[in-house]
Amino acid sequence: MYGITSGIRAGEHRVAGFDSAQVTRWLLEHGQGEPCPLMSRTLETYEVRFAAGGSRHEAARDAVRRITGLAVDGHTGMTAALDHTQRVFRQVTRNDKTRPSDPHEWRRLLDGAVQLAATEETSTVDPCTVPIQMPTPAAAVIPHTGLLENVRNGAWLSRQTFPPLRHAVDGLIPEGYCLLVGAPKIGKSFMVLDLALAKSTGGKALGSLGVVHGPVFYLALEDGDRRMQGRCRMLRGDEPLPAAFEYIVTVPPTALMDIIGEWLTMHRDEQPLIILDTLGKVMPPSANGETTYQRDYRIGSQLKAMIDSAPGGSLIVNHHDRKASSADFVDAVSGTHGLAGAADTTIVVNRDRLSADGLIRVTGRDVREGQYAVTFSEGAWTLAGETLDAAQEAAAARSLMPATGSSDRTREVVQYVSAHPGCGSSDVEQALDLLAGQGRSYLKRLVDRGLIERLSLGRYGPLVPLLTVTDDSIGGVTPVTPVTPCVTPVPAGQKASVTPVTPVTPPPVTGPESRDTPPCVTGVTGVTERLRPAQTGVTHGVTPREGVTVNGQLLCTLCHRSDALIVFPDGPRCPEHYP
Repeated sequence: MYGITSGIRAGEHRVAGFDSAQVTRWLLEHGQGEPCPLMSRTLETYEVRFAAGGSRHEAARDAVRRITGLAVDGHTGMTAALDHTQRVFRQVTRNDKTRPSDPHEWRRLLDGAVQLAATEETSTVDPCTVPIQMPTPAAAVIPHTGLLENVRNGAWLSRQTFPPLRHAVDGLIPEGYCLLVGAPKIGKSFMVLDLALAKSTGGKALGSLGVVHGPVFYLALEDGDRRMQGRCRMLRGDEPLPAAFEYIVTVPPTALMDIIGEWLTMHRDEQPLIILDTLGKVMPPSANGETTYQRDYRIGSQLKAMIDSAPGGSLIVNHHDRKASSADFVDAVSGTHGLAGAADTTIVVNRDRLSADGLIRVTGRDVREGQYAVTFSEGAWTLAGETLDAAQEAAAARSLMPATGSSDRTREVVQYVSAHPGCGSSDVEQALDLLAGQGRSYLKRLVDRGLIERLSLGRYGPLVPLLTVTDDSIGGVTPVTPVTPCVTPVPAGQKASVTPVTPVTPPPVTGPESRDTPPCVTGVTGVTERLRPAQTGVTHGVTPREGVTVNGQLLCTLCHRSDALIVFPDGPRCPEHYP
């Protein structure tokens, strides 16, 4: 083995018979020109290595082999680079006092490196002078994953023709997933049973709403066969029940989706109706790591997807409300918003205990939002009117009464005041057996809520619809005669003289009338105002508004009232604004 000092490592191939003359000739053939950029950077690298110390022999060996290797690749300036490296090597050798210099060491390193380089095929083109050709990128190939297959555009949508929206109950419950919410034991099960029987016979729901005949699957999970029979007879009498009405009273929670899916498979194209009563009976627990909202939305989405697979089909899910009240009736849904969020339609049913009057509130994606008055009697729910519009008007009229959630005592006070207009707090306390002072508190709260009206000081009456007041509707009261100042024409050249207005003293008030119950005014035309009901011994007036013609448009200068006017120096005034 020639060893390190020869410039050839153990195991490396050496050209046979390659003497020093051939080495020199090879250097002359491949080392001409100025060092190329890569050759120059190589010199700088090894200068740093020589200066850093360490083995000068290894540094020189590696530098010579790197420079000759670059020459083989076609880089120019090998001879100049080797001369520069040799000078640096000798300088380092002279400064090294720990090791004697060897004048033949450099030659041996050079011969060994050239003999190794001579075994390679030498390039004639300097890579540093060849422009770098960036590869042309191939056309981007996007793998087909099928993720965008369901993307539609506006042009596609414009060409489509979709079937019209169908309803389980005309105008009230469209196809899809409907969540019906209400308090326990207010008649939700009777309501959905009535819908089921109407659907299976093609009859009327809620007494007057049309229903298309079709199969029904009623999951009555809170009932048994005997109760089901009794309720059906309450609603239909002795009429035989239709075969299209199918029901089940027991469902394992884990089998709910499978049971509904199997029934839908048999009736998918028949515009079916499925009723789940109630959801709480089969609601599964949350999965590991799943929030209650995620559970509710997952179950609601599964039910919606199932009924959406049946064109025209409807799924009504009975669910309880929560105890807390809210301004938004959708918040009445017990649980999280995940249930109502997944539903296409949400219906909230309200009815006070021991009361027949109820209210249905509806909102949804494909239904008109509204509230409708209904009546519950002997298991049957009926609209308060023949149409939804009529029921909506009835609901608006009922809104004058205390809203759902008011106490029974509040309703009793409103009903008493409505039946006894002009009553006072003592009358209410005596009639309803209230403690002293309670009647005044109830009446004040009801006035603040806009449920009754204060007729005068300490006297109350119901709110009544607005009526048109004419001369014929008000009579028996002496009209107010306005006092008009007399203006005498002034001859030319004379000083004007104005006769002052003489104040008029009002006649004394007799009987139960007082400042708080002013007398009526006649001669009023074209006034739209509330008519206050008359009470014994008291004649209530009408408070006209600005712009009313009253005997020459004589109105109070401060409030524009026209009752019991007296003309003062600064203008006419009503009793409330007498000086």
